[in-house]
Amino acid sequence: PDVNKSDADFSVEDGNIRYGLAAIKSVGAANMEAIEKERKAHGPFKSISDFIHRIDAKQINRRQLEQLIKAGAFDSIDKNRGKLFANIDTIISHIASATELKTSAQSSLFGTEELQSAVKLTEKPDWPELERLQLEAEAIGFYLSAHPLDSYAQGMERLGVKKCSEVFQGIRVGDNIRAKLAGCVNSFQKRISKNGNKYAFLEISDGSSNFEGLLFSEGLARYEDVIKSGQPLLVSVTIDKQEEEGRPRVMINHVETLDKAIAEVANGLEISLSDVSAVTPLRQILSKDRNGKNKIYIKPDNDNWDIRIELAGGYALFGDVLSQIRNLPGISMVKEI
Repeated sequence: PDVNKSDADFSVEDGNIRYGLAAIKSVGAANMEAIEKERKAHGPFKSISDFIHRIDAKQINRRQLEQLIKAGAFDSIDKNRGKLFANIDTIISHIASATELKTSAQSSLFGTEELQSAVKLTEKPDWPELERLQLEAEAIGFYLSAHPLDSYAQGMERLGVKKCSEVFQGIRVGDNIRAKLAGCVNSFQKRISKNGNKYAFLEISDGSSNFEGLLFSEGLARYEDVIKSGQPLLVSVTIDKQEEEGRPRVMINHVETLDKAIAEVANGLEISLSDVSAVTPLRQILSKDRNGKNKIYIKPDNDNWDIRIELAGGYALFGDVLSQIRNLPGISMVKEI
C-alpha cells in the first residue's frame, strides 16, 4: 500500500513508509514493518491482487485491513475505498489461500501462475465524499487527503464565512465580535448547571484551527438535532475577551447545516459521478426539486475525457436536498458553481 503523496508528514520514501503506516490507528508497527520490507524488496504493489499474493496472512488481519482502507493506504492501486471495504472478506480469504499455497507442497504443482492470478472483487460504489473523509480522519486522527470544507469554498465566501484562525487572531480585552464560522464537529458535550438548566460545549474545526463555543438551554433544544446530523455546520457566534491572559469566550447564537445555508445563495452545482449506480437515486432526488434558479451539471469521473452534462431546467435545492445528494454512494464530489 501507499499513502497519499500530497502530505509531507506521510512521505512514501522507502525509509519512511513504516512510520506512515504504523501511524494509522490499530495496525501495529511490526506488521507494517513486514509490509514495508516486502515493498522495499520487490517494488511497489501494482494491484490488490499483487498485494494479496505477496503478503503473508500473519502480517494482516481484518481490523488492520479495514483501517488501511479507511486511511487511503491503497489509493495508489485502487482509489475506490468503498469497493475495497465491501470486499474485505474476499481479500482476507485470498490472502489466507495464497499464503497456504506458498507454504505447502502444492505450490510446486501449480508453479507461479496460480500465485499471480487476478483476484476478482465485486464492484461497489465508492463512499460519498464526507463519509470517505470522516472515516479517513477516524483511522489517522486527522483529515489527510482533503478537508470536508474544501468543496464549500465558493459558497462560504458568498456567506461571508471567515476562517477560525483569522477571526481569533489578535482579539483583545474589550473586543466584542460577531462572526460566521463553519466547520466539522470535533466534540459535543452536554451539561446541567447547579440550578438545573441544560447547556453544552460545542467544539468545531475548519482545517485552519478550532474553537469551543457555549450553547445555553434554548439553543441546545433548538439545534441539538442539527449538531448531531454529522454534516458540516455554519454557526453564528459572538466572541469577547474579558481577561488579558484568558481565552476568548464564544457564545453560539445560531446553528444550521452548511448545505442548507449554501443552498440559499447558490447559483448551481457540479456533481461528480464515480459510479453509474448513483444515477437512479440522484434522478429521484432531483425530480422532486424542480422550478428553481440553480443549474446542475453532471461530471462523470473519467481519466481520458473531461465531460460535463448540463441538466435541463433549474433546481431549488430546497431543504436538505444538497445533503441528500452529497450522501449518495457513487457521488464523489458536489461543488457549488
